[in-house]
Amino acid sequence: MSHARHGSDSAPLVSVIVPVFDDSERLANCLAALRAQTYPADRYEVLVVDNGSRDDVGALVASFPGFSFEREDRVGSYAARNKGIEASKGEVLAFTDADCLPEPGWIEAGVSALSDSPRWQAVGGPIEMFARDPERLTPFDLHDLVWGMPQRVYVERFGLAATANLFAYRSTFDRVGGFDPDFRSCGDCEWSFRLTAAGFELGYCREARIRHPTRSSLASFVRRRRRIAGGYHRLEPALERHPEKDFEIPRSFSHSLNRVRRSWRHPLLASTRRRLQFAAAELLLYGVTRVETWRLRFGGEPVRG
Repeated sequence: MSHARHGSDSAPLVSVIVPVFDDSERLANCLAALRAQTYPADRYEVLVVDNGSRDDVGALVASFPGFSFEREDRVGSYAARNKGIEASKGEVLAFTDADCLPEPGWIEAGVSALSDSPRWQAVGGPIEMFARDPERLTPFDLHDLVWGMPQRVYVERFGLAATANLFAYRSTFDRVGGFDPDFRSCGDCEWSFRLTAAGFELGYCREARIRHPTRSSLASFVRRRRRIAGGYHRLEPALERHPEKDFEIPRSFSHSLNRVRRSWRHPLLASTRRRLQFAAAELLLYGVTRVETWRLRFGGEPVRG
């Protein structure tokens, strides 16, 4: 592996855990970005956990010398992350997703944030959305680019961090426990709630950046919404105990209309056409969420998405 800096015994060993399901093309880009990190090459490991992919993830990981491959048969990315934690050796655990592109200084920034701020036991970093074809944005691209995954809001307002960009000490997981493997989505929220309930503090590091692709197609947008609706459904008991953590769940039609109004002045929505496209995507999001919620309440099983 080629890195900007050589190893240092003083740097903590970091385990980067990447779950994957049928996404080898984007995983290859993620692994290339992880290979190019500025953190000392001998002070971090990368563990890819395949969660039942139909493609040969093991062969792909083997093409990146030094990276490790694990399998987790239980369906769900949180079960896969737990498998990665069990197989890892690091003092610090770093999480990202197969479709994400960590910036070269991602590990270095996340570790520095933890070591420089002793009150933080976990850290979330920015998740910057990007479209594959910026010249031909779909309504779903627009929605993701405008609304996206506002990790700073998640951390500072709601006390949670998405696992697309999360760092934590292993000792913190020893105290708080791993992720709930029954979640298909929002398991990071449930874990964050346990973190803060245990008296630990979650911080935000703007320098630990990753890039995340938008959902360009109707099918991918709906699949993600159904999966997230399943996560919200399972998370409802915790949300009832913490009403202050109502983190933009589209609970009502008026709630979605308010989200549209709040986004109206975004630079990407300067034209009437784009405003209407964004509004259509938001209302679709609301509709899918409500239909899926009712399906789950009548005994349906959460989808994988």
